[in-house]
Amino acid sequence: MKRTDDFRGLRHLADRLRDDFVAGVVLYTGTQTLPFGPRMRAMPVSALWQI
Repeated sequence: MKRTDDFRGLRHLADRLRDDFVAGVVLYTGTQTLPFGPRMRAMPVSALWQI
C-alpha cells in the first residue's frame, strides 16, 4: 500500500476544512496501520472488527 492517490480526496477535504478536519482513513487489505502524512492513515479493513 503506497498509493498516495488514494488520499487525494481526503487531502482536498482537509485543505477545505482546515482545523475542523480530524483525520482521514483509507481502508486496505493489508495488516498494518500506515501513516500517510499528518492526520492521514491507511488502516486494514480488519480494524473495523477490532475492539
